[in-house]
Amino acid sequence: MHAGSRAGLRESLASHALSGLSSDRDLRRFAAHLDASTRHIERLRQIAREPRGQDMRDPSLDELAWDPLRAIAQWDMVDKEEATWLAFLVTFFGPAERQSDVWEGVRSVYAAFGTRRLSWAEAQREPRNVLDVCLQHHDAYVRLPRGNHRKFEPNAADHPQGIGSAVASYVDVIARHGAGDQTALFAVVGESPDARFSRLMVDLRAVVSLGRTGRYDFLTLLRNLGVYELEPDRIYMVGATGPLSGARRLFGVPGRATSEQEELDERAMSLARAVGVDPQAMEDALCNWQKKL
Repeated sequence: MHAGSRAGLRESLASHALSGLSSDRDLRRFAAHLDASTRHIERLRQIAREPRGQDMRDPSLDELAWDPLRAIAQWDMVDKEEATWLAFLVTFFGPAERQSDVWEGVRSVYAAFGTRRLSWAEAQREPRNVLDVCLQHHDAYVRLPRGNHRKFEPNAADHPQGIGSAVASYVDVIARHGAGDQTALFAVVGESPDARFSRLMVDLRAVVSLGRTGRYDFLTLLRNLGVYELEPDRIYMVGATGPLSGARRLFGVPGRATSEQEELDERAMSLARAVGVDPQAMEDALCNWQKKL
């Protein structure tokens, strides 16, 4: 779908006679969310196509100047392992969209609170170092903002679901499934992009803090920034919250049983293809559309 085609989206959606879009207000809101999600994906892909410019690999840059998304694309040009690690940290914290410093959380930890860059090499060698840095800067760490999908995450670094456990479990998954190399896990030779996405959604289950939403966000981030060839093979309604609620409302299906959730997944994917949007845009729009105004 091309930018600026919101009217075309509304027309296409209206032709499907969806029960959740019976009112003009809902139709316009859903089309607007689809359009906004599509534009966001395109912005990320534009960064991947043109990653050069100011060097963002150093997280000690001015707080409002540093962009981890561009940093991921720039690291990918020289060190895919570091690009993947930074994408993991970006996923863990998410963008704090209501803050002026959107990336304060990931920047603070990646920069070890101004002491050094916490590289993948260090995290892989000694995962405990990441936790120790956060504990040493406890007062600052617990105040770090989280993105919308992470707002209920525990603030304590040493919480069982905190960053210490998340990094340790991530390093362990890489060791078990990728022999210590992230690229060995994320880029298996001969595997199709959709089969790879499906496998990774399973392989990454053991990573603390990466639930269904976290895994989906992580993989689509790596995909859109061009780090790995990945394609969502479905919306992953089973285990979802916001997208599932949106799909229930859109299609008028209870979606309580697993079979109903799988049916919603198929219908959402079919709708995405029919109206010409990316599966991720459909997933994101379903989640955002169902929220209260």
